[in-house]
Amino acid sequence: MSGADHTSIVVTGGSGFIGSRLLGALGAEGRCVVSCGRLTSPAELDRLEAALSRRSQDRVGLVHLAGGYRTGQPWAEVFAANTGSVGRALDALGPRLDHVTFLSSVAVYGAPGSAPGPDPGTAYGRAKRLAEQLLGLFRAATGRPVAILRTASVYGEGNTGTNAVALLTRAVATRRPFVVHAAPQGRDYVHVDDVIGAVRCAVDASFDGTVDVGTGRSTTPAELADMATAAGFDVDVWANGCPGATTAGRFRCDTATARTHLRFRTAIALEDGLVREIRWRRATEAER
Repeated sequence: MSGADHTSIVVTGGSGFIGSRLLGALGAEGRCVVSCGRLTSPAELDRLEAALSRRSQDRVGLVHLAGGYRTGQPWAEVFAANTGSVGRALDALGPRLDHVTFLSSVAVYGAPGSAPGPDPGTAYGRAKRLAEQLLGLFRAATGRPVAILRTASVYGEGNTGTNAVALLTRAVATRRPFVVHAAPQGRDYVHVDDVIGAVRCAVDASFDGTVDVGTGRSTTPAELADMATAAGFDVDVWANGCPGATTAGRFRCDTATARTHLRFRTAIALEDGLVREIRWRRATEAER
């Protein structure tokens, strides 16, 4: 990104795992950045408007990261966080909005082996898919480009999630067992710095389209444990289920579209990123 680009960038979810790192990267480049949350209150909307009014730029780019899901969260909250927040951001920025980059999820595809194309099987996946469709309506109505980035399971230093990488690195850092359930699913894991790289590519190019952001590699929890062991870490694996159970399907991102159209490919191998997260976890535990 160039400091000569006079577009203000509004980042929702700027205090989160991905958002905080993105803000650091954009700020280091001298970009005009406005950070906000989910825009759920009039006060937050007023602060956004005040921040934009202090800038001379007429154009605004939106990087929408706000969203998320926690186990047991009421369905209404899932949709409010992941779908409603998109509508609020579009309304707040109005005709100034020049480009949108939306961080979606591979959860829109559903479980491995489901019907081709988006087929969400969870409330979170459905909410993300509805947000994508809302942005499709925005694109059709305004002609503005919309980049939809369907991310794989994100990990890395600062990981606050509950994916298998987070569970494994916490187990190693705290010297507790890492539980591997029967018939686990193979997932694609992408480092947070690679996600930021994809966002930057989309914003730089005012990209219009939908791509997966991942490595194209599927890894089970047991395979993650093997990686950590091979890297020299002690991993106490507890098998919770029937011995010899098979993997319940594997998911991997389609990386071809991102390489061809977004000119993006991941740079951090899972083996290296896993070691980085373990070391970060250990440092974090040592400070407590």
